[in-house]
Amino acid sequence: MTDGQPGYALVGASGFGDYCLSHFTGMDGVRVVAVWNRTAEKAARLAGRYGLRHCRSLEQVLADPEVDIVHVATTPAQHAAQALAALRAGKHVLVEKPMAVGAADADEMLEAAAQKGVHLAVNFMMRFGPLAAGVGKLVAERPLGALLRAQLTNCAGDQGLAPGHWFWDKPRSGGIFVEHGVHFFDLAACWLGPGRVVAAQEFKRPGSGVVDQVACTAVYGEETSFSFYHGFHQASQLDRQEIKLVFERGEATLRGWVADRIEITALVGSREREMLEGAFPGASVQVLEDLNGRVAMRRWREESLGELLRLDWAAPGGRDQVYGAALKALLAEFAAAVRGEKSRPSAGGQEGRSALRTALEAERLATEGNS
Repeated sequence: MTDGQPGYALVGASGFGDYCLSHFTGMDGVRVVAVWNRTAEKAARLAGRYGLRHCRSLEQVLADPEVDIVHVATTPAQHAAQALAALRAGKHVLVEKPMAVGAADADEMLEAAAQKGVHLAVNFMMRFGPLAAGVGKLVAERPLGALLRAQLTNCAGDQGLAPGHWFWDKPRSGGIFVEHGVHFFDLAACWLGPGRVVAAQEFKRPGSGVVDQVACTAVYGEETSFSFYHGFHQASQLDRQEIKLVFERGEATLRGWVADRIEITALVGSREREMLEGAFPGASVQVLEDLNGRVAMRRWREESLGELLRLDWAAPGGRDQVYGAALKALLAEFAAAVRGEKSRPSAGGQEGRSALRTALEAERLATEGNS
């Protein structure tokens, strides 16, 4: 570690790796120093673009005394072996989601990190999105009452996923729940704690044998159900994500891959309105109807209605700015843990393993349902 800044090396020179470097290079609190990829030419081009060292083997990365953090950004089936090699070499590891495609590998990664006394984190950048904390307050502080129902609809473009792409190969990707769904399983757990999958389905693209749609329902606590749908069948222009949250006293709709817009319609009193405005500073609030002085029965209880209002909030900038800011926040927190300023990263190995186990259970139930 030089001048209190841990050195970072990227393992995997994909387009996503390039995207990460475009945001990580020049960050305060961490130094981007090296890149390696199995295809040497790709790594050399990427290293040249950002003025980094081009390592010719993973062993060279792990032997580099200037490298403190290894970011594993390869295909899912490679994550465990490469992360384990880095952990056993005494490096802190940030691994892309999913942390592994099997639960035993995830357990082994956690054990290796503990034995070496290093940090392990998973790139669950949605925890660091501009709306994640505010929605967490809605759930925990209950200005709209209890969260009763949530529904994710993720319609993804598949323009870059040609036949034969590793994404469609379950042994390499883990399947849609594992490769993709873990992001949202982790976000739900961040808000609600551990969940239990109770039903799951998968749907194959006609004539292909390839699964391109999955859906499942999980239960959180005593009264919250959360349905997750992922479909890879859209033109890129129609790529869209939406999460609907149904509370006792209203509804919230989040939009965006890393959610950056929220619309809330709710019945609230003055105290609850203050809590809403505190959770989403600068939001536009419109009173649709003043119902103060009126009462209604709800769940066998009489209560005052207050105001029916509409709240709208959107993050400044476009998708790239929001996504990049979330990535940088995640790496900044991880680097702080490496520097000893934080006990552990919030998107740590335990959270990665929990999301993976949820995804594997959904995968199991879906596969059994189609057998």
